[in-house]
Amino acid sequence: EIYLLDNLLPIFSNKYKKLTTKVLQYNYSELLKKLNSLELDIIFTTDQFLNSASLEKYDYILLSDKPWNALINKNNILSNEDILNLSNLKDENLITMFSSSIYTINDFYKEFFDVNNVTYVNTFLTKLSMIKANLGIGFIPSYLKIDTNAIITKETNPKLHLRKTYALKRKNTNNYFVN
Repeated sequence: EIYLLDNLLPIFSNKYKKLTTKVLQYNYSELLKKLNSLELDIIFTTDQFLNSASLEKYDYILLSDKPWNALINKNNILSNEDILNLSNLKDENLITMFSSSIYTINDFYKEFFDVNNVTYVNTFLTKLSMIKANLGIGFIPSYLKIDTNAIITKETNPKLHLRKTYALKRKNTNNYFVN
């Protein structure tokens, strides 16, 4: 999405001006299908997806294992905290793209805080829209920068290491740019 590619894409396109670049957004299983059918040369994914894929056909490079930050509306009372204490989130609605039952989601987050309310969204922009409307909180990798006056990004205590981010390509590809 735009926040992931915002810094990378201009650098890449300036360096390789004659290269045709296409940027597409699909769910992870569709991205993998397109990678396998040679429609895409590289995909960006998290370990959430890597854990469910058979990796012997792919090379992957760790792009980030940095902690994740909280996204909260600037009018949320928690926005006054310098570093967001995760124990204060128990009454907040978690807005997530993690499509699972509340029990699975609670299991995933239980080492950090108790999740009592969850809203699933299918796009990152919907997640941002809901946080902007103060309908809940969310999390993003710390390398992403959100450019909006209505949403504040906060470091958390303890640090949240939710997912790692990877670039994934087919092994033995002939594409010079992804090797």
